[in-house]
Amino acid sequence: MTQKAYELARMLDSVRINPRDTFEDMKQLVADAKKYDYWLVYGLSCYNEYLIQELKGTKTLVGGAVGCASSAGEESTEEKVFAAKHWVEIGCHELDMFMNVPMLRSGMHDKVLEEVQKIREVAPGILKVIIQSPMLNPEEIKIASEICVQAKADFVKTASGFYGPTTVEQVKIIKETVGDRAQIKAAGGVNGIEMIEELKALGVTRFGLSNPKSVAILDELNK
Repeated sequence: MTQKAYELARMLDSVRINPRDTFEDMKQLVADAKKYDYWLVYGLSCYNEYLIQELKGTKTLVGGAVGCASSAGEESTEEKVFAAKHWVEIGCHELDMFMNVPMLRSGMHDKVLEEVQKIREVAPGILKVIIQSPMLNPEEIKIASEICVQAKADFVKTASGFYGPTTVEQVKIIKETVGDRAQIKAAGGVNGIEMIEELKALGVTRFGLSNPKSVAILDELNK
């Protein structure tokens, strides 16, 4: 693998989280993780134990989702705390939680902050908070990003991809808000090497890509 491809692979959370994905897709995700040395993988939650077992001893970690990938974080705080504890217990090294966007957009910022803080309390490893930036206006993106910082999350994550694509402008707003107080993960609609390089220049340190997209980009960099 070329140095450029390897460096990007170590910034990738490669995912197969679409409800249409199958166990065969999880097997392919494992095979590709072993081939490319992704930093981390996300699969369908029902297969997390399989992913952890298959990737034990490799360079690739397995993440746990706190909330449903096709949601906007509307699950109860109790559900999220239970899920976070469970994923930590079975060996997920990082957690990506879904911020409660309906509450955020309703102006219930204290409740949103309290929920993220409760997940932070039970998450000893890396915690990323998905704010679903395509659903938010610029002011809401700023508020959501600041909540992540106040709750001591490690990353502000843009989106899951189910509600529109992440844009460079959204990332700029996040970066202007958090500065160096939190890292940024760009996911959901990140397309092509040029966009990745532009986002890296803005300070993005992690990318979430569908596994087919990860493979295509890394293969291109390996030419």
